[in-house]
Amino acid sequence: MLPTSTLKVLLVLPPLITASAFLAIGALVGIRKKPLVFRATAAAWLVTLAAAPTLLAVVSLFTEAPAAICSPAFLFLVLLAVILFAVWRPSAGFIVVAVSERGFRAGLQAALEGLGLPYQESLLGFTLASLHDTLQARAYPALLSAYFRVRSPENSQIGSQIAERFRDHIRHHGEGKTYSAALLYGGAGLVFLLLALYQVARFWT
Repeated sequence: MLPTSTLKVLLVLPPLITASAFLAIGALVGIRKKPLVFRATAAAWLVTLAAAPTLLAVVSLFTEAPAAICSPAFLFLVLLAVILFAVWRPSAGFIVVAVSERGFRAGLQAALEGLGLPYQESLLGFTLASLHDTLQARAYPALLSAYFRVRSPENSQIGSQIAERFRDHIRHHGEGKTYSAALLYGGAGLVFLLLALYQVARFWT
């Protein structure tokens, strides 16, 4: 098993990493006053980075005393594996932060029209008849964010082009929720930072 001091550090790192990510997003949105667009892969790596210290700590405890398969440590490992799978599965697309549902839809429409791609709106997003593909799009109003991706991996380059056109549109015409998003994500970052500080105070005082 790892030394106790190392285990304490590993337990402090996840909320600290999460706080840093949320605070960075809130600061970027607040300073730029524009919606933020980035690859979902970046979010997947952040979640993995935040989960890694906990995973290492639990593996250390489990290997020291590998009890029954239904032990809490084993079940926690399974839960972490499921979470990481769920995060990485849609990582081929793009995440938009600080955008309204209407602005998100208008931005995608402008991007498709700019690329000369005929489309038809559907429940999943936009059907791209010329590519025999679908641009999957979903808005999350409660999180002031959205997600989109081209369904077929063969058209991933088209997805990147759509993302670039989308960025250009929202940069000049986007209806953003920058102040609300800065408060939401900055506030979430502060909560996780307080949790990390609480862990530090509990472990080392």
